[in-house]
Amino acid sequence: MRRAVFHFHLFKNAGSSVDRILRDSFPNAWQEKEFRFTKDHWPYEEIEQWIAETSDIKAYSSHTARLPLPRVKNVELFPVIFVRHPLIRLYSAYQYERAQDAETPGAKKAKETDFKAYLEWRFTRPRDASAKNFQSNRLSHLFRPERGHLIEKRDLESAALKAIETLPFIGFVEKFEDSMKSLKRILSRKGLDLTATLARENVGTSSKKPTAERIADIQTMIGDEVYEQFCAFNSVDLKLYDRVASWYA
Repeated sequence: MRRAVFHFHLFKNAGSSVDRILRDSFPNAWQEKEFRFTKDHWPYEEIEQWIAETSDIKAYSSHTARLPLPRVKNVELFPVIFVRHPLIRLYSAYQYERAQDAETPGAKKAKETDFKAYLEWRFTRPRDASAKNFQSNRLSHLFRPERGHLIEKRDLESAALKAIETLPFIGFVEKFEDSMKSLKRILSRKGLDLTATLARENVGTSSKKPTAERIADIQTMIGDEVYEQFCAFNSVDLKLYDRVASWYA
């Protein structure tokens, strides 16, 4: 049985730091790949083929791969996914897109507006899932009725919370070093040794502040009305965050 790590790299959830640690720990045995998911195209077979055809790889990473884990004969994959406070995650995404050399709608809007207007724009886009329970939606894929079927909105909370209880590891961006130490212990029992556990890629200076202070600063920045909209659109992500935070307290 071949064993390998599979990192579900959620955008702005310390994924670059996790990937750096995996690359350093498994030199020449780390690989990343992206896939196109649409309403009618769920490329699980493509992901499984990628795993099957790369027998020398010990750590995989993808921004676009979705749970559940790929099912590949004679391969045991260990899932790695991180949770972060959704308001801090969105502000980090805004800062990233503001500095990004790209012509995507998000990058353009971030350069044109402040964070408050950026959020208001995201919230008015009906198909924009990046600012609306993004983490919960990704985690809920673990409990789709079957591959490719969408989950009912009313079931999102139960599915996401069940997912973090079911998965063998959930990292916490706000306790990154503790998370990596825990992951190192778990993986060592699988014969996968992380030789590196410290790396912080794409980290802003504001990250040095305590989490509560950062949230308060951003809340002041966007005002009460937009903050209430944020809470409404991210109610499940906030419950998810509170649950994981309690584990790492």
